[in-house]
Amino acid sequence: MKYKMELVVYLVILTLFSAITMFALLESRNRVAEDYFQNMTDSAEGIAVILARTTVITDNDLKELKGMSFIDSQSHPLNKQLEERTKGLCSICNIRYAYIMAPLSSSEIKYHVDSENKGFYGIKAGTPLNLIWLLDVLCDDNDLKKTDTPQKRLEYYKDINRYSYIRDEQKNILKNRTSTTEHTMDEWGSLITAYAPVYTVEGSFVGMLGIDISTERYESIWHESFSLVMAVYAFSFFVFLFLTLWIYRKFRIADRHAKYTDALTGAYNRRYQEDIIPSILMKPPFREAKYIVFIMVDIDHFKNMNDTYGHAFGDCRLKTLYSYLCDAVKRMSGVVIRWGGDEFMSVMRADDISEIALLMDELCATVREHCDCESGCSDVGMSVSVGCHVVPHDKFDTSAQERYISAADHALYEAKKRGRDCFVVTQG
Repeated sequence: MKYKMELVVYLVILTLFSAITMFALLESRNRVAEDYFQNMTDSAEGIAVILARTTVITDNDLKELKGMSFIDSQSHPLNKQLEERTKGLCSICNIRYAYIMAPLSSSEIKYHVDSENKGFYGIKAGTPLNLIWLLDVLCDDNDLKKTDTPQKRLEYYKDINRYSYIRDEQKNILKNRTSTTEHTMDEWGSLITAYAPVYTVEGSFVGMLGIDISTERYESIWHESFSLVMAVYAFSFFVFLFLTLWIYRKFRIADRHAKYTDALTGAYNRRYQEDIIPSILMKPPFREAKYIVFIMVDIDHFKNMNDTYGHAFGDCRLKTLYSYLCDAVKRMSGVVIRWGGDEFMSVMRADDISEIALLMDELCATVREHCDCESGCSDVGMSVSVGCHVVPHDKFDTSAQERYISAADHALYEAKKRGRDCFVVTQG
């Protein structure tokens, strides 16, 4: 019981420690991730501001670009210039797109949402496409593959794809004309988008230069790293849990052994008979036996032997008797218990009365003829007296176990009256 309570307390402490550690890991991960992505956001805004301020565009360039088709705008010097300036940043900052979004006046609108593409835009048909990607640069290699054949290039740079409508968020960005950032999740993935205003040399407002930085690679690395940490922690937790249960089991086995085992001979003790034997007698193979047999055995003249040759010699003879008794009853599924002093009790199953008598006769003969001892005086003879009480299974009563043992004890004393070195079998 004491080990059970200690185990419960230990498991509660281990669980609380694990929960606190898990919470700390998650909280640390969230805080570090928050700081990390905030730094990414600040860096993206800084890059957008620098690109916007170093983009030299005139009113004529603005008019020329608005009048060009999408495919032609890709070869414009300003688009090529933006492409060159973002190329080196792509591998460092993972920039996927760089562009200038410019609002269109009502007279500059070329397209409206029709029934075929209203699902793509998510707005009703007839809405004017009042936003143009004045410059548009693909920075990511995977995105560049969208245009690596002439057919794909024409499909991707189809003129209507250059236009969109101004979303509510973009209205505020275009209205405020200040650098800002937003975190978006759309069909292009998870992005940090940074905007900065662009003006012509003459001072006209062009639009907002935007760069999209993909967070997927960083989130993937972050997730994999954290998953590895959690896997190591979970493995460690289960190793500690396994060791705890293993040690607990070892302690329980040792505690059970100390509780139910005689220290000298290794036989079971009387507590085992009181706590465990009743349940054993209700299970196979005893439940299917024809007879249940209770046996009491002791060494003849043991006190004189002990007084004459010493306790070490007496202890050796007790161990020897236990060994022979175990060998005798194990074929009958017998259990051997040290009852006290030089007396042993055993309970076994049997299917025939004659085999009980034969077994007891063999036990007496084995002790008489083969009892050697490591403590010296091996020429000193030894014999045992045995009392057996046989109970037919159909009359067996678990609650009457003490009465059956007492009957076997009476049979033992009857064997002593008959001159010892013999056995007596009774039935009831």
